[in-house]
Formats: sequence, structure tokens, C-alpha cells
Amino acid sequence: MTAVPPVAVVMAVYNGASTLTAAIESILCQHFSDWSLIVVDDGSTDGTYDLLSAYATKDPRIRALRLRENRGLAFALNFGIGETSSFLIARMDADDTSRSDRLQTQVEFLEQHREVAVLGTAAKLVSPTGGLAGVLVNPERHEDLVRQIYYRNPFIHPSVTFRRTFIEKMKGYSVDLIRAQDYDLWLRGYQLFRFQNLPLPLVEYRLQPRLSMRNAVYSSLVVRRALSREKKLISKGWYVLRPLVAYAFQSVRYGR
Repeated sequence: MTAVPPVAVVMAVYNGASTLTAAIESILCQHFSDWSLIVVDDGSTDGTYDLLSAYATKDPRIRALRLRENRGLAFALNFGIGETSSFLIARMDADDTSRSDRLQTQVEFLEQHREVAVLGTAAKLVSPTGGLAGVLVNPERHEDLVRQIYYRNPFIHPSVTFRRTFIEKMKGYSVDLIRAQDYDLWLRGYQLFRFQNLPLPLVEYRLQPRLSMRNAVYSSLVVRRALSREKKLISKGWYVLRPLVAYAFQSVRYGR
């Protein structure tokens, strides 16, 4: 029986053939080589699965899974995570890339800091046109992340590596959410598990052109859920409006 690799990189993709090659190649180039890559094609219609199948044929560490219809990011990620038994899960998106030392750096940190359950990193930001748009560095320490958690998402989602014990305790991503599934996950878990960010930009993260109304609405929804769950809706309810206000200011700025 083949030993289970310590790290499973899990990616979900929908019609991502144009960027998928770069994402997969960035995992193939990792210094840390004891990984599996689980890629779930979430009902794509653009040849994504053919591309995935070709990679899976060449490298046995890569598994291509296919959903016959588009089920959404949360469902696809839960499905992919359920297909591996590795004790560390590294997230990856089909339009982003990982630096060659990403997995090695995160694995070594988590081995040395057993108290940390979710580990993110900084990121180089890539504009929609492909140019470098800066570097995003989130707070590092759990206490600082928690202090700001209703104000901002504590992690860059495709930079995160988390322990299997974390995602199993959380019972996966919430499949009823179309957006902000990751933010919801962190809000559900921050009181039970310890978070950490590394200040190193170990991923290149592609920015969306602008904050969408849908993203703003779902961010507000998950904040409201968390405040209600913690019985803080009255005292901190104004945080629910922050994503909507940010969207409104953006719309005014760009004349929308």
C-alpha cells in the first residue's frame, strides 16, 4: 500500500483552462515533493477536465475528479478534501500560483508549532491584466487576527494550509454559501483553533477587477451569522454593514 503523503493540495476549478496550467506547474515545482494534488473540475465546459486528465496521466501524485454539473466552490472543496486522508490540507486556486518553497515553509512551520491549526501567508497581488499590483501582508499572530476578524478576512484563501482535524471539526465549508465560504469557515473556527500568518509572500494571488455586490452581500451574511451565533449582534451589528459600505464607496468612485 502506498503511504499517504503528509500534504494534500486541494483545488476546485470551473472553466479555468486558461490559467490552470500555471497553477499546476507551480505545485510540480515545489521543493517539498511528498504531496498529492486533488483537483475537482466543478462541471467545466471549456476543456478543463481534459487538461487535468493529461496531468494526472503524467504524474501519479495528481488526481483529477469531475462533477457532472457545477455545484459551487464549497461543495467541490468538501468533495476533494473527502478524497484524501493527508493530515495537512493546502488550498490552491486555479488562477493563482505558489512559490516553489511554499509547501516546505508551511509544513516545517506546522511541524514546529503544533498549536497552530490554520496557517496562511502573505501574497504578491496580480492585477486582472497580469501585472504586479503590490504585496498583501495580513497580521501574523492569532490575537491580532481575532481582534480584526469582524473587520477583515484574516487569510488569503489560496495561501492557507490547515490541519485535517480543523476542517473535520468544522464539518467542511458551508455549501449554502455561494461566496465568502472561507470567511465563514474562519469565523466558525477562530474560538476553537489557533490561527497564524507568515509574512512571506508564498503565493501570487490574482485580484478580481472590483468587489462585486454578490461578494459584499455574502460577506455581510457570514458576519451576521457569526455575531448571532456569539450573541453579539446588538453590540457589534454595525460590522454587518461594512462590506456593503465598501461596495457602495467603490461604486461611487467608479461611477457605477
